[in-house]
Amino acid sequence: MFLPTTIKEVRERGWDQLDVILFSGDAYIDHPAFGAAVVGRLLEAEGYRVAIVPQPNWRDDLRDFRKLGAPRLFFGISGGSMDSMVNHYTANLRLRHDDAYTIFTGVFPEGQGIASIPLETDDVIPNKHVKPHYQA
Repeated sequence: MFLPTTIKEVRERGWDQLDVILFSGDAYIDHPAFGAAVVGRLLEAEGYRVAIVPQPNWRDDLRDFRKLGAPRLFFGISGGSMDSMVNHYTANLRLRHDDAYTIFTGVFPEGQGIASIPLETDDVIPNKHVKPHYQA
């Protein structure tokens, strides 16, 4: 059974609250090559209730960051398996137009390149999206 990624999957397990919510810049692939899956499985093996939010949309109304509520213990944040600079730019510093870790069949708007992972993951996600869950 995969780790839950939606509130429906959380409810199907009979859980009312999660202990840990992991955000990943990668698609959720339950394989040891993907850090979020490994961390999630290790926490689950220790008895924690864990869910993963793969590739949250950080540019819209932030619903991906609110969809599972606040965890009992903590949010875990990872930009993904590939460094965001490598993910966004080629060796010649040209903007990439595809993402090896994203299932995407559409066309990117002109000049926007890929948008799944912010370049400043360590700043964008915690400060703008996760912090509001903990403000008194």
